[in-house]
Amino acid sequence: MQNAKCKMQDAARGAAPGSLVRRSQAVRVALPAAALVAGIVLVLAPVALRNYAVAGQLAIVSSHGDLNFYIGNHAEANGTYKNIPGITPSVAGQITDMRRAAGQALGRDVTDVEASEWFYSRARSWIREQPGAAAALFAKKIAFVFNATDIPLNESYAYYATDESRVLRLMFPGAWLLLPLGLAGIWLGRPREQGRPAAAWWSLALFVPVYGVSVAAFFVTGRYRLPLLVAACVFAPGAILAAWDRWRARAGRPLAAAAALVAVFAVLVHLDVGLDNGLGDWRAEMAVQHIEAGQDAEAAAALEGAVAVHRTPALVLFRTGQAYMRRGEAGKALPIFERALGIEPSRPEVRLAAGEALLALGRPGEAIPHLQAAAAAGVGEGSAGISLARALAESGRPGDALRMLSAAPAAERLAAPAQLAAGRLALDLGDPRIAEPFLGRAVALAGDNASAREAFALSLAMQGRRGEAIPHMEAACRLDPSSASARLNLAVLYAETGRPADARTMATEALRLRPDYQQARRLLDALGRQ
Repeated sequence: MQNAKCKMQDAARGAAPGSLVRRSQAVRVALPAAALVAGIVLVLAPVALRNYAVAGQLAIVSSHGDLNFYIGNHAEANGTYKNIPGITPSVAGQITDMRRAAGQALGRDVTDVEASEWFYSRARSWIREQPGAAAALFAKKIAFVFNATDIPLNESYAYYATDESRVLRLMFPGAWLLLPLGLAGIWLGRPREQGRPAAAWWSLALFVPVYGVSVAAFFVTGRYRLPLLVAACVFAPGAILAAWDRWRARAGRPLAAAAALVAVFAVLVHLDVGLDNGLGDWRAEMAVQHIEAGQDAEAAAALEGAVAVHRTPALVLFRTGQAYMRRGEAGKALPIFERALGIEPSRPEVRLAAGEALLALGRPGEAIPHLQAAAAAGVGEGSAGISLARALAESGRPGDALRMLSAAPAAERLAAPAQLAAGRLALDLGDPRIAEPFLGRAVALAGDNASAREAFALSLAMQGRRGEAIPHMEAACRLDPSSASARLNLAVLYAETGRPADARTMATEALRLRPDYQQARRLLDALGRQ
């Protein structure tokens, strides 16, 4: 019995070292994993708790993530940020518009999490239905991630570094340098010996493809790609030091091989894949802002800078000319539009803008060809046809103008001011039948617009529909207490419908507002003789 007990103790003592070693190894393996999990929880817990406290939804990340996934994965996606119809391009807009869009599609109110899941499911459906297109788009986004171009989202780093900040100008190393050196440095700077250093190196190097894929899964911008440049800073010295060591050792072939590897990555990183760093767009925006501030000299300088680098300079010129038009200076806008047409003669929106500038300058005959081309192209959602009708009328061709108004394409999509202008033009040309639908839409779109109400009432009255006209003319008087013309027109309607006392009251009020209003005076005289 004693011998058996001793043997058991000896066996326990013999087994203890191996057991402890295994336990120690398990701890060494488990500790990093536990630290990783704890780190993830530490980062995500405040977000999840905040979402639960604010929205009552235990979402561990921003609900915009699935919208971003959809932005980068649908039929119209191009690999970078692209506005989604119905979604305001701002954080506040996304919060409300995501729920509204998803709710309309699902036919019920939805939470942020449900809205996010709806966008995610749409993206997944497209990937499932169009695997070839999705794979091609993903490959394109990978190329964007590892491209030298800094893709702007809200701000253009290229603009500030080039035009605004001397400090940023001195910080010239960027993706163009860090990516080729960093990618080559992963291989050239690797530890030659096996073991823990090599394992640590390749574990860190794994961040580059993993993070690149994680960005490409959504859409690519410079700021989302930025952590990759931090990693490139870590690996780039590997390429530099490897080249230096081979130079010192006079190792020609290894040095040439290292240089060739860097050169290959440099070529790949600098491939033109159709990206834009936003420099031209931001210079164009600054030109517009200078115009709005009345700084024409600065605007001209910014415009030339934008035209020099923008991929579509005609578009830059068009936007700048529009800024002058909004300022009411068609004379300054027209040469810019003409310059844009010199670059792209058939661009319809520029032809529309040039025609409207000529019309504003009192040159309707010259405006007609531009407006005809714009109307034929269907730009402006019908405004081209309205402007063409005006040009025809001012050129002494009222019949052609009325025909243009009656056949104006997409006229129902015009905004209220354009509807009102078209209706007034038809009234001036003596055709209330053509004027009525324009003015009716103007009233429907802007029922509190006194001018629209008055013009609509006139179109009805001119067709003998005085009973229908009176409520609209009365509304015009209520909406604009200072309008003498609305009161005179209402007085006429009252007189023609057998209400002379009301007519005298309105005519007297019109004369009070405009003491020199001869038509009101004549109406009062006529009413006095009755």
